Amino acid sequence: MKAMFHRVCWALLFLSSLPYASATAGSGSCRSEHGCPINTAILLQGGMRTSKEADKLAHQGGGSEDDETYHSLEAANNETHHRAEAVSKPANRCPKDTGGTCSWFSCKSWRQATCSSEYKCVCPAGKCAVGGKCVAESQVAQCPKDTGGTCSLFDCHDWRSSSCSSGKCVCKPEECAVDGRCVEPMSPPKATPKRVAVVGCGIAGALTALELAHRGVQVEVIDREGDCGVGTSGRIAAEMMFYSYRKAVWKGGWADIDGYAAMAWNMQGSATPGGMAKGASFTSNKKSYEGTEVKVTLEEYKEGQLRFKRANGPPVVSYSSLPGAEVGLILKGISNLPPRDIYEMSKATDTDAQLQKYLKDAPKPVTVEFAKGADPRTNPVYAGGFFEAASDRLRDFFLVQYPELCEAVVSPFCCVQGTPARAWVVANPEKAGYTCPDDPFAAATGSTPGMGVAHALVSEDRVQNIKDHPQQERFDFELWDADQTKERLSDWVQNGTLNGHPVVGGVVNRNDGGFVRTELVFKVIKQILTELGATYKFGQEITAITPSQEGVSLSMRAAGGSWSEVQLKENGPKTYQFTPDEEGSQKQVASTTSYDRVVFATGAAVGSAFDHFDPVVRNAPQMLPAHGYIVLGRGIELSEKHRAIGVVYERAHMYLRTTRSGNPAIGGGMFFNDGSDSDCRALKYRDSLLRSGFNADSYMSQAPLGKRVVEDGNTLKLGGVRPLSIFGNFPLLKSYFDGRVVLNTGGGANGFVCSWKSGQLAADVATSGSPAEPYWTNSFTAI
Repeated sequence: MKAMFHRVCWALLFLSSLPYASATAGSGSCRSEHGCPINTAILLQGGMRTSKEADKLAHQGGGSEDDETYHSLEAANNETHHRAEAVSKPANRCPKDTGGTCSWFSCKSWRQATCSSEYKCVCPAGKCAVGGKCVAESQVAQCPKDTGGTCSLFDCHDWRSSSCSSGKCVCKPEECAVDGRCVEPMSPPKATPKRVAVVGCGIAGALTALELAHRGVQVEVIDREGDCGVGTSGRIAAEMMFYSYRKAVWKGGWADIDGYAAMAWNMQGSATPGGMAKGASFTSNKKSYEGTEVKVTLEEYKEGQLRFKRANGPPVVSYSSLPGAEVGLILKGISNLPPRDIYEMSKATDTDAQLQKYLKDAPKPVTVEFAKGADPRTNPVYAGGFFEAASDRLRDFFLVQYPELCEAVVSPFCCVQGTPARAWVVANPEKAGYTCPDDPFAAATGSTPGMGVAHALVSEDRVQNIKDHPQQERFDFELWDADQTKERLSDWVQNGTLNGHPVVGGVVNRNDGGFVRTELVFKVIKQILTELGATYKFGQEITAITPSQEGVSLSMRAAGGSWSEVQLKENGPKTYQFTPDEEGSQKQVASTTSYDRVVFATGAAVGSAFDHFDPVVRNAPQMLPAHGYIVLGRGIELSEKHRAIGVVYERAHMYLRTTRSGNPAIGGGMFFNDGSDSDCRALKYRDSLLRSGFNADSYMSQAPLGKRVVEDGNTLKLGGVRPLSIFGNFPLLKSYFDGRVVLNTGGGANGFVCSWKSGQLAADVATSGSPAEPYWTNSFTAI
């Protein structure tokens, strides 16, 4: 019973914090990758029943300083205060209280303070309290001294590199407080970097390295495994659903509720106690970035009641005569208008005119949502725009410059008439493994499904939702009836059922969808990188990160450990098993190499050195490791017509594709623990902590094909860890010391969507200190 309680509590907590769910009341719209719950607030209340236990677990380990976890959270919450769009309550950058008292004697002269009516030694106007004395406010604004830590009961934590003064952890005169710790200030780097290290060779790291190498930068790729793609990125179904922010046309209704219930039931053991604690902290921290939501429902609209101005991000209210809609609010959503469409309006030169027309012509009532005090990256308009920008980058840059990527990227983009990508596919049919149709975007006819991504539906609500929209409002979606779905996806929906439910139809996207053969993509990218002069250091783990005015020094040593393919049971499926070095074994002495810049793109396994460099990422936490699974049916071969389309079992939240030779790969599932670095590296295909029947095999067996794959003796069963971002569908991107060190992680379940754009932005920041496109200025946290 206790185990089941943990399961239910974690399910509710997880669903409340899903980065994909953001429903619009009364609009029938849901900007969700996986559907929307009944009411996230209600689910949150259920999940937060575990908060006391979570707090206790999160704060265990004790030591020095008052409550490290809360201070890590505070540092995370405050790190966007300097951004113009983040207007949450500002940090106290100019404290007045020096800590001295004057009830009996005057303030010490060295404090340069005055005695207040409360008999405290406080600073006069224009000065701030630092280290117990008053200094010029301009000096503090440029170089804050207060780290946010306290030391009234315990000493300051070593990682802050601070000293204790008047109960606060403050920096030395020559150092500044940055993200909760003291560092020596540096001037911006002067030269364009010539040599950049990219740490991590999953999809985010590989594409960042390719962006840099394409610009003529000497790139060195560092990974603690023996090759690129050994970790999670190489063992995932890798559906590319760039269209996720337009799925509102068929989402909603009972199907979402039912789908979320199924997802909760199939989470394979909810979480360990440590995972529950991590999830509670993550949920709390996530709320602090989302600000306040303001909704205005209009029964009628007269042009000019609202005015909008363009910004580096979603449109901002510049004038309002409507109650509740104040100037400065950021547009977040409008009834029945997908976020990506608002994104496109926000990039246009006539943003206000387009929004005026829509509000005037839209069926009433219409609900308009605004964000107040939120980080822009939590805004679905900004995130939806990021998905579109990622799609554009794949189509217009990567597949134009490097069409050989179509050996691994299976998308209609590879078959557009007159493009280098199509020419490559035509010239290399065996490598491509598929033949381009005359028009890759044309609707299916007959029994062939075509290209893109198909969602197999078991809910009549979903089918009816899209039928209720006129053809011009369906955007890129094509609707199949039950018979067409069963015929065109015959190998995928065997027996015409999923999880005991009959298949009732399918929704297909061709204009913005596809999948990646992860078993091939890293071989292709690595070959390109090698031709561009990249070098590699495999089997190395970073032990220290030392920025300086000249660049960044990385200390590293042999990572140790080994991977082997082992049989799970006699004559049964196999898995990859990681074996760490024996405890106490000697590791290679660390060596140090200097680079002009360093980009960390390590996914969920950020490593102990980065934990020390930026403890907020894992401690706050800003990134939550979510374990998942994939099974590869090496003994099963699907027919050729199914090899160019990705498939989603919508209710079961399962994602499917084939290898080039037609072997089915099925991915999905969730399991949460404390997210230790060692566990994120081990990538286990694990059973549930609860009881038989709730495990990864059970999850995969929801569909007849999944059950067949799980039971086949040639199947390979693998685990992975998705890095969920505190910003939801927006990755976690950071720039330290003017781009000397860059973090690119947090793609979560959308890593093979986001990385096509995040790699470009990471390369921009590493080479010039900021994104080349002003619209994405707020995509990074600058530390």
